Amino acid sequence: MGTRNSGIMISGKGQVVADQLAVGPNAKATKFVADTARDPPYPQAGSSEAPIGALTTGLRDAEQIERRLLLFVHGLGGDARATWGKLPGLLVEGAAFQEPPTIGYYTFPTSLFRLPFMAKAPKIQELAAGLRSQIENRYADFNKVDLICHSLGGLIARRYLIEEVKASRSLRVKHLALLATPNNGAGLAILANLVSWRHNQISQLCRNADIIELLNEDWVRFELQKKVATKFIIGTQDRVVDRFSASAYSGNSDVETVVGRDHIDLVKPVNSDDDVLIILKRFMQL
Repeated sequence: MGTRNSGIMISGKGQVVADQLAVGPNAKATKFVADTARDPPYPQAGSSEAPIGALTTGLRDAEQIERRLLLFVHGLGGDARATWGKLPGLLVEGAAFQEPPTIGYYTFPTSLFRLPFMAKAPKIQELAAGLRSQIENRYADFNKVDLICHSLGGLIARRYLIEEVKASRSLRVKHLALLATPNNGAGLAILANLVSWRHNQISQLCRNADIIELLNEDWVRFELQKKVATKFIIGTQDRVVDRFSASAYSGNSDVETVVGRDHIDLVKPVNSDDDVLIILKRFMQL
């Protein structure tokens, strides 16, 4: 024998009416009355509207899609693309992504030498400001940015991040890879400075240059390595930037060493089994 339970149905202008729901083998379908002219609870036949729950779920899913940028920053005298060889393509090759990362390149005027009639090279602080402008405008739609930097490019990126923290701006940069970066200057820069005419970038790369000392002080003071995951990558055959300079400071636990690589080929892996590539993929979770 069936039982009867109390039920609720909506009628008229939001009026609540009690009804009886029959439960059992002889149960009849329950009526559901609503004021569809004023506030339809579901889409009408032929309507393209979706239920509110579906709409909010779709919006939430859209917000969760990660738009990721791998931004490469070259070094002194380098080319925005040629510097890296196959590295950008190898980083994303074979990985499974909801949305594949976008590859970007930050390029700036630079040269190994400067003669009196040549244009002046932008200073590190100017290049850091330019990097910020590109990230905030050209790459404004990306919610996650990874910076992969070679040599001078690493100092530019570090300066950019310090200025962001000083200004209390939120950071979209999640990973910073510094390959052969002269964090304490480069000995060869002193010699290059002697044969170049007022070369701003080479002057700033000399050991004990004011900008490098201030950069290192701010890096520690504002605890950047706690705010941005950072990896310092060193080549054992590098004769341009020594181990002490590339590792930034003694006791740095975020240092990786690649045996047999020099200043140039450190950033040019030849295949997917290359140590540099393995280090970067593991570090950036690619």
